[in-house]
Amino acid sequence: NAMESQTPHQQPVNPHGNLGSEVDEERSLWWAPDGCEFEDVTWRPKSYAKDVEPQGVIIATHGLSGCTDDFIPLTRTACEYGWLLTALEMRGQGRDRRKNSRGDIPSHKTWIQDVLAFAMNAQRDYPHAPIVLLGESLGAAITMHVAATLSQHESQDSKEGMPKLRKAVKGVAL
Repeated sequence: NAMESQTPHQQPVNPHGNLGSEVDEERSLWWAPDGCEFEDVTWRPKSYAKDVEPQGVIIATHGLSGCTDDFIPLTRTACEYGWLLTALEMRGQGRDRRKNSRGDIPSHKTWIQDVLAFAMNAQRDYPHAPIVLLGESLGAAITMHVAATLSQHESQDSKEGMPKLRKAVKGVAL
């Protein structure tokens, strides 16, 4: 069929090919406050060992039905400046390991608690690095709620790591 011969064959996209030789990628698992297990990914400059404190940490929250790979285009630039970029797979979204939970979440507050817990883990791992919270689309809305939660008075802190995280967060990008 002439039409078939004109249709390009679609190859699976390999996002790792876009990282360049100066970026290391580490995919791992983390546990949310309610005990659910989710994937996360961290991109760091290849020249940095895991125990080297980066210039800063970008914590990225993806949008509706997105996934951590949405941030691959930012990795080279972040790493060129010595920053680490880390992102979590959002509950009920794109790569939630619990496929039957995709598209479903009991409350938006769960997302906020997940991102706060993930950010507190990053602050614990890199205690002297400034943190920037980054969100795109739905992730931007979640990031705004996280920033608002962090701006509350310290007497309202419900978690032990909140004061340290509050001091570490130096910016929000939406």
